[in-house]
This record gives sequence, C-alpha cells and structure tokens, in this order.
Amino acid sequence: MDPALSARRWTTGHSFPLAVVGVLVVYALVATQQIMLPGVYMDAVNPDYLVAKVLNRAHAEPLIAWVLPGNYVAERFPILVSLYHGMQQFWLALPLYAVFGMSVVGVRLTHMVFAMGVLVCMLALLRCARVPLWMTALCGLALAVDPAFIFAFRTQGYITMSPVAWLLVSIALLAAPDTAEAWRSRRWMASGVCFGFAVLGYFVYAFYLPAMLLWVVLRPQPQGARPARRARVSTALAWLCGVGVGCAYYVLGYALVARKVGGGLSGFLAYLHESSTRLGVFSTTLSFGERVRAAASFVESVFTNGWQHLLMFGAPEPAAFDALKMALLIALPVLMVAYAELRRQSTPLLRLAIALPVSFFFISLLFGSRLGGHHYVSFLPLSYIALALAFAAVRPGLPVFRAVASGVALLLFAAIAAINVRATQREFATLERTRGVGLYSDAVNRLAADVAGLPAKPLIYFPDWGLSLPVILLSGGTVPAATIVDADEARRRLCGGRDVAIAIVGDDRSERFASWARDFDWGTPRVTTYTQRDGAVVAQLGIFPAAERKARTCSGPAFGLDLQR
Repeated sequence: MDPALSARRWTTGHSFPLAVVGVLVVYALVATQQIMLPGVYMDAVNPDYLVAKVLNRAHAEPLIAWVLPGNYVAERFPILVSLYHGMQQFWLALPLYAVFGMSVVGVRLTHMVFAMGVLVCMLALLRCARVPLWMTALCGLALAVDPAFIFAFRTQGYITMSPVAWLLVSIALLAAPDTAEAWRSRRWMASGVCFGFAVLGYFVYAFYLPAMLLWVVLRPQPQGARPARRARVSTALAWLCGVGVGCAYYVLGYALVARKVGGGLSGFLAYLHESSTRLGVFSTTLSFGERVRAAASFVESVFTNGWQHLLMFGAPEPAAFDALKMALLIALPVLMVAYAELRRQSTPLLRLAIALPVSFFFISLLFGSRLGGHHYVSFLPLSYIALALAFAAVRPGLPVFRAVASGVALLLFAAIAAINVRATQREFATLERTRGVGLYSDAVNRLAADVAGLPAKPLIYFPDWGLSLPVILLSGGTVPAATIVDADEARRRLCGGRDVAIAIVGDDRSERFASWARDFDWGTPRVTTYTQRDGAVVAQLGIFPAAERKARTCSGPAFGLDLQR
C-alpha cells in the first residue's frame, strides 16, 4: 500500500477522535484547577449524596434521605426524590464515586465526567452535521474554557446542564444520514427515547418539546420514503413513543407514590396538588412583561457567568467583554440564520438550533419567577452549536470568499475562547482570594472533614437548610444525621453514653444552643465556629458530650438507668 495513502487514511480516521481527546484534555486541565473550591453546596450534591448508603454498607443510622413516599427500595436505592427530575445523576455517579471516592475531589471528578459527556455529544453532533473538523474542535475548545460551563458543574447547575447530552444525542440521531427505512424508524424512536431521558434528567427539557416535535414533523423526507403525509405521521408517532419510553421512569416513581399514599389515582392527584401548591409552581404575580424581563435576565446571567458568580461570591461582578460575548453567541447566530434563509443556504438543523431556545424561553414564562439562572444553562452549548452550524451553512460562492469566511469564523471563535479564558482566570483568582462565601465557602468542607474525623460519631441534627447533604456525602455516611431536633431521643442517646451534636448556619450567639441545652436538660455544648476567609461566620457545630451526665436527667424507668446506684 502507498505509504502516503495509508497516512491520509489514518489521519482521516483518527482526526476526529484526536480532536475530541484534545478538547477533553483542555477541559480537564481547567476543571481541576482549585479543585477543592468553592465549598460543596447542598444542591450541588443532590441527589448524589444518596450514594453514601449504597457504597458504605456499614453506614450510620439514622441518615437523612429526601425521597418521595414509597420510592426508597430497601431503604438504600432511590427511585424518585422529586416530582420533576429523575435519578440519572445518582445512577451515573454511583460507579464514579466508587472509583473516585466520597470526597470533595470525588465530587469534582464525578461532575467533570458529566461535563465531558456533554462536550463529546456536542462534538459528535457537529461532525454529524458535517461542520468542518477545525471549526468543530474550536467550538468545543471555546465551550471547554467557558466559566459558565466549568462552574455549572461546581454548583447546582450540574443537574440542569448534564441532561443536555441526551438532547444532543436525540438531535444527532435525527440529523444522521438516512439509511434503510426500517432502520430510520428505529432511529426516530431512539431519538425520542434520548429526548425522554433529557426530560427525566430535569423537567425543564420538556420546554424544548414544541421545537423538537415541529422539527421531527417538518424535516425533509428522504428519497424513496413513503408518501409525505404518511411518512411524517409515522415519524412523529415513532418519536413520541420513544419519548414515552424515555420518561417511563417517572411513571414508575409516581406509581410507587400512589401505592404509598393510598387512594389510587385520586390519592396521587391529591398528593400532587398538595405538593405543587406547597412549591408554588405557578404562583407568580408578575405581569407578562416582567416575566419576559426576568427570563431575559436569567439568560444573560448564564452567558456572563453572573448566576454562578453570584452564588459563589455573593455579589455580581460584570466583566468588560460580557456584552461582546453575548453578541457573538446570541445575536450573531440569529443574524446569520436570517442571512442564510435569504440566500436559501439554511439547513433544518440550523433552524432547530435557533428554535430550541425560543421554545424553551416562551414556555418558561409560565413559571414566572419560580425558575432561576441554572434552569437556562442548556442555552450555552446550544448557542455554540448554532454559531458553528451558521458558519458551516453560509457558503460564499468564490473560493477566495470561502477563505475569508473561514478566517472570520476562526477569528470569532478564537475571540470567544480568549474572552472565556480571561473570565475563567478571574473566577479562579476570586476563588483563591475568598475561598467562596456563605454555603459556597470551604467552611462547609472543613465542617464535613471535622465531623468525619470524630473518633466517636455523634448523632448530628441539621435543623437549618444547607449543611446536611454535603456532610453526609463527604463523611461517607459514617455519621448519623437527622433534620428535626428530638429532645427525647437526644437525651436517650446522651444517657446511653453517645454524644449528640447540632450543626447550624450562621452565628448563633449561644441563644439557640442554650435553648437546646435546656430542652435536653444537659450541659453547655462545645461549639466550633466555621468562618469564611474574611471572618464571617458560616456555620457552627455544637457537640453535647455524653460524659457530662446529669443524675437527675438519666435516672428513672424512662431511660432504664439509675445513676444513684
């Protein structure tokens, strides 16, 4: 064989995998910087924390587990923890935590794998759409160094960003070159299943349904297919059946809830109504204009990383190139699509890339202020995809103009990457300086480490929101934990020779601990205060030592003890 021909074949066959590896290596180098920071926030490990009961067979009891009624199989395996998202993160994270360990580093590496899945799916979709390899790689590199993408996986954004991988696979299956009709039907259904998995990951992906269904119905039919109307109906039905299969896990969880609460369907509907009323899903007093402005501000906070920055550092900090970045990622793709439509160079996939965020945005208005910036994070990879597809679609006629267009695309993606690198450096510098604030500070990590290191594990009550789940995961489920302070149970444990602790958020100034000491009829606890770097109090841990027994408290039949003997 001609060595030159062999070399060309090797390059062609291996260039895309090499590009993927390159993007992942760059992402890994950035994502592992300051890996211990910020502190592990509560919703940044929900539902991950439930792996503690599975991976640690000698786990402590009791252990907090927020699971829907009837959805905790053998008190170890959760089916649904919420009515609006499944347990993908739990099941996918389970083997990863087994490898990486239940620690801050384990959390970061596990979520890094989720992010890599999104990057791989994005690159595969672009190649499936025949976007040039160099542009595909540049697009992936620009997203890999985007602080909004990086820090989404260090906040609660991980649970809303991860399912975008399923959405991209769903699109890629429909965008792939057509083959035999029998295989096409299976591919359409597989695409629906993947979309259902995205909705299972988090309910907001259902906001993309109108755009996806419209695209499925209206996409051009291949040559040799059945009559157009019949083919479109068949396509839509196959795809919707797939969506139903992908969402079937919800049905299982809801059925377990109905079985537990009793009353059949009416009992479940009553439970659903009570839960939605308590959450205030649609309870908003905002006008239509106010809803639009609120949603637009959330979208802006995603592209500028303002949402993540506010969470980690407690205050917004606009950057110089935020407006330019939004213009390149939001306005430019829309303008290029309009230009491509005028020149009849647009593609169905390019139209879909623009239609998806529009569909999501308008449906999100129904929820008013009940959503937050993290619900819109999937817009970010979609915008990169739209820009790459737009450049690939707009094809100038003369070769010299094609070269100029390629140069412009190269320059703009490089500019976006440069803006992202600068913004990411700023975030890491702020992390190093502050180490995070509030429940995003490393004070939470230190509290969990201290609890895990206690030689005699006390029962710890977590009456305040924000501390329990990180401590359970980072301590590997070795420490008993409950949310409601039970004075009788605390006295029984203390009188039985076991310490009891209470972890609270903020500076107590001793009032709350003194109140609990009176409720327990016990001595003053040993209080450790955990502060962020600037000295502000984040949390306090008060340990009531069992050694300080009171004869009066622990005597009598209620405790089976008589310390006077």
